[in-house]
Amino acid sequence: MLSLSLSYFERCPSGQARGTRGASRASHVKGVACHAQTERHGLEGCCRYRGYITRFCTVITQNIITYSLQSFLALNTGKMLLKRGHFILFGFLAFFTAVAVGKTIDYEGCPKDDPHAKIASVDITPCSEEPCHLHKGTQVNCTVTFTPEADVTSGKLEAYGILGIKVPFPLPQPDACKDHNLVCPLKGGVENKLKISFPVKKVYPSLSLNVQFGMRDQDGKSVFCFRFKAKIVR
Repeated sequence: MLSLSLSYFERCPSGQARGTRGASRASHVKGVACHAQTERHGLEGCCRYRGYITRFCTVITQNIITYSLQSFLALNTGKMLLKRGHFILFGFLAFFTAVAVGKTIDYEGCPKDDPHAKIASVDITPCSEEPCHLHKGTQVNCTVTFTPEADVTSGKLEAYGILGIKVPFPLPQPDACKDHNLVCPLKGGVENKLKISFPVKKVYPSLSLNVQFGMRDQDGKSVFCFRFKAKIVR
């Protein structure tokens, strides 16, 4: 559009713009308005009038080009930002999914222990693979699904790290009937889900170990007890 608007006019001998279709007055000038200008002021008047039109078309064309370019850049920038936003969102979701993923782990019973409950499953979060990596400075969540054979009126939770010897893991709340999704007394033959969170402190050394977790009833007898492999990492 810009090239067409400019090519239609050339400079008049007097320094004004005139039409390229001829140098005579009204006979070769297109448009009624320019004809009127020619009759009133001669060829110079027509040239001046067409010069105004030239500048007007040039400004309009430049504005259209500028607006089109700005719209194009804004549209593509918006698409880039949208794609980047999707990428960032996907990154966050992937990160939190990786952190929060849980696993039903393999476990073994505790030696020299005679529990009276049957364990259905043990789930550890976060744990994407075994042995579970326990990251320092984080919380580990454990869900134990079990069914006691007899009624349990009260219970105590115990956790140990097995490093040749049993090293106690301090629990924030060792009372099994408080803050662990259990409503005591527990009825024999009824399935329950015990939930517990315990911290992996930054002062713990980085090493591989077996974790032992269990529950004792009001008489000190084992309700359940199991061990699983873990690794304390940064």
